[in-house]
Amino acid sequence: MIIWKIFLPRITYSIENRKSRVVNDLDEAQKLKENAEKKLKEYNEIIEKSKKEAKKILGLKNPRKNYGGAMENRTPDLRIANATLYQLSYDPTHANAADPRCEGRA
Repeated sequence: MIIWKIFLPRITYSIENRKSRVVNDLDEAQKLKENAEKKLKEYNEIIEKSKKEAKKILGLKNPRKNYGGAMENRTPDLRIANATLYQLSYDPTHANAADPRCEGRA
């Protein structure tokens, strides 16, 4: 009986203390989740705003409209990339006969 009076209050106190910690941890986790969702929403809004601003700066209502095609309305970056690719694939021992820069070489 003495053991019951000594250990029962301690066990009860320990259980209540753990319960309190668990409840506090769950509350804190909920607050952190809400904060993370809020930050994610802000981040997505910033990304969308940046995309719209980039399109506005480029003046592209239809992004595919101003690239490539028979009218040669290519961007300077594409022209540079094509020239670089040509230089990387150039082999002086096998000159391309169709390339006017290679005339007289064989």
